[in-house]
Amino acid sequence: MIILLTFIVLFVLIIIKICNSISKSVLQISNDAKKLGNSSYKIEKFHSFSFDEIQDLNNNVHKLAKKLLDYHTSQKTLLANASHELRTPLMSIQGYAEGIKYDIFNDISQPLDIIIEESKHLSEIITNMLTLSAFDFESINIKYNTINLYDTIEKFAYSLGGLAVKLNKKITINGEKNIFVSTDESLLFKAISNILSNAIRYAKENIEISFECHKESIIIHISDDGDGISKDDLDNLFTRFYKGKKGNVGLGLSISQSCLQYLGGEITAYNTDCGACFDITLNTFN
Repeated sequence: MIILLTFIVLFVLIIIKICNSISKSVLQISNDAKKLGNSSYKIEKFHSFSFDEIQDLNNNVHKLAKKLLDYHTSQKTLLANASHELRTPLMSIQGYAEGIKYDIFNDISQPLDIIIEESKHLSEIITNMLTLSAFDFESINIKYNTINLYDTIEKFAYSLGGLAVKLNKKITINGEKNIFVSTDESLLFKAISNILSNAIRYAKENIEISFECHKESIIIHISDDGDGISKDDLDNLFTRFYKGKKGNVGLGLSISQSCLQYLGGEITAYNTDCGACFDITLNTFN
């Protein structure tokens, strides 16, 4: 009886100690969750617990905190960059409008042209921001249709042919004419048009679009004979609002990447011996 009572007492004491340890651990994670809700959780503060399940829960809370912090930081950066991009054309429009109002210009045709161009620039920024916002909130409706890849690429190139002619650039398409793929043509156009317009701007004379088929994917190559992409630009090419030395708004390639991610594809960029090249990979299955 003494031995039995001794074991019972020890067992109860062990159970109490384990329960207290679990309770203390859960209370600690609960406090961390409250701090996370109040935006006062410290990412660098990482607790260790004796039980694997509780440690796993703590790890997940820590990962969630890091993702929320990264998202919050990216949103602040996006807001700051967007404000800067919107302010520049607005100030230009305001300045020239006031100049016209107070008869500063003898000939108002030039300031009116600038106001029109800046208004178009402003409209482009807002349209791109709304597009990226739609991607972020996953409010894009994807409509898959089977398309002839060569005919579709030819149609995309033709839509940008005016810009190419204006800049004395030539677009050539090389690839099989009977390749069919199931995709959303509208999203694919947004992805390719942004890349192709950049290629037209930076090419010296020629832009080439080619594609190759693999067992489960199709790769579209868009290359130009320009000076290529600098290392700094290459590392940040798909970052929102990042602009290189000759960049414009800094959203086009981000939109291209988002479009392709929605389609289950991907985009990569690199330099060749002749210039820059973008590879678009599309899955041949959905």
